[in-house]
Amino acid sequence: MTETLSEGVEIMIALDLSKSMLAEDIQPNRLYAAKAAVRNILKKLDGDKVGLVAFSARAYTQMPLSNDYASALNYLETLKTSSVPVQGTSISNAIQECVKGFDSESSANKLLLIFTDGEDHEEEIEAALQEAKTKQIKVSCIAIGSENGAPIPNYGSQEKYKKDKTGKTVITKVNSALLNSIASEGGGVFSQVKSSAPSEAREIIDYIKDQEKTETGSFQFVNLTPRFPIPLSLSILCLILSILIKEKENTWF
Repeated sequence: MTETLSEGVEIMIALDLSKSMLAEDIQPNRLYAAKAAVRNILKKLDGDKVGLVAFSARAYTQMPLSNDYASALNYLETLKTSSVPVQGTSISNAIQECVKGFDSESSANKLLLIFTDGEDHEEEIEAALQEAKTKQIKVSCIAIGSENGAPIPNYGSQEKYKKDKTGKTVITKVNSALLNSIASEGGGVFSQVKSSAPSEAREIIDYIKDQEKTETGSFQFVNLTPRFPIPLSLSILCLILSILIKEKENTWF
């Protein structure tokens, strides 16, 4: 039996699933681009623990901290705006849910990555950031969307786009100022995704790699003795005998 130690950091990823993430100012839409960035980050992790939180007006843990990147990718692919029962955007709730997901007993560096367009409808971010800071969690924001904005698709309705009470089409714009402020206050970094290209995640991937690594777990592997040559040899022998017997049968009959 062989034991292998892994070193890395702890990462909680919060993904915004509010309807504004369906805006198409990034092709094909903001949510697709955000998931592409998260996917590219997950594929570059090595030894780090990662957890996944989905949020809108409420936040929900989809996967607790784990080294199982394949499961994280699977969970990520299933997420869509209908995955959350209550619409809206509460970044503070996302921060609080992620804070609970970190291992309080671990000395590993703790990174919180928030993927959102920043259309927050709550006013409790300061308290959530203070809680994260107390627990030495670095909060980073990855802005999804453009300053020009775009209408919000209204799928399943006669109206093509969402409208306000006066009948005007709602235009959603990324709130870079808010997200930059959160990242600065949270001790993390601010980045912006403008497409679904792999290069959009490079800045965050480099940020993760620059963090000091500590032991995040150990894995035990059982060293098995390969014995496949024996049944393989028998199979080949049986195949040869089968061919010879058939040739004999053809000669007799």
